[in-house]
Amino acid sequence: MMQVLKNKFLKNSASNVNLNSYGHRCKELSDINLHNYILFAGDNVCLSYHIPIEETFPYLVAKKLNMDYYNLSVFNGGIDGIRFNLLTWLFNIPKPPKAIIFSAEFANAILISGPSLSLVKTPNYDSCDVKLLLSKSDIIGFNAGRQLLFTGLLKQLNYPMYQLVFRDKEKLSLADNVINLDITLDIFDQVSITDVIVNTLQVRSSRIKP
Repeated sequence: MMQVLKNKFLKNSASNVNLNSYGHRCKELSDINLHNYILFAGDNVCLSYHIPIEETFPYLVAKKLNMDYYNLSVFNGGIDGIRFNLLTWLFNIPKPPKAIIFSAEFANAILISGPSLSLVKTPNYDSCDVKLLLSKSDIIGFNAGRQLLFTGLLKQLNYPMYQLVFRDKEKLSLADNVINLDITLDIFDQVSITDVIVNTLQVRSSRIKP
């Protein structure tokens, strides 16, 4: 099953960052305690390549809560990357997470592909065609449609779910069963983000023991 999963996940490729064999910035899946873990799904802000993994908020949150975690985040993946990896995880991993944390710096980022999953990647954002697509996406309702589809998906899930809401950034979901965590300081302030998540989970999630 592990080899099949490896071919299904969207993964990162970063030459200067340690990633596990699935291309994710966390421990190997086989080393995760699936009886007591938090699932993170996001993009750049949840990866924070510019700092050691021990300083990232997924690592710090899990450490403070005395839990394990897995980070499904994909660089520049946006809503599409988050949705794809989240569904792949939930369909293939039988043990449910204690909570799911969503975060996105670029919710409206796009992915392009060829005829196979191995060719899925982020586009060249300097391309004139990509710039035109991005400029038209809001006008024609493309981005709003993706947000509504993701919202509809999350409404069907019965997990404690939280999304980080950054100033001047698009929300990933409008689902009323997803709790918004307002982040008012620097988007890369790992300690402040950690405190907001930990304090909220300890109060609101019955699956998280203080």
